[in-house]
Amino acid sequence: MNANTDFKEAQNSMATTKRDGARPLDLSYLKELTTLPDEISTLTWLTSQNLAFTRITDLSPLANMTALISLDLWLTQVPDLSQQSRTVGQICARLSGGRGQIRLR
Repeated sequence: MNANTDFKEAQNSMATTKRDGARPLDLSYLKELTTLPDEISTLTWLTSQNLAFTRITDLSPLANMTALISLDLWLTQVPDLSQQSRTVGQICARLSGGRGQIRLR
């Protein structure tokens, strides 16, 4: 696959999630996905997000996801959570603080 194919696959997964009202979103193994589509910021009801094995570096599109209780960043390109946006940092702190889980490399 390539970056365009993986981006379109992510968009399709988000459209399905939105249509079905599903709570988890699994974008793992989209190995060339480097950017999250803007649509992700509208899926505020998501409780679980799996970005494992992607090339995502920017988590700021997840800033509005206040229902998130699980975030999988296993083997991603996220360099350091402390360098992410303040809101995403707060979400990650909430997750790692006992209300949920965050899985890092």
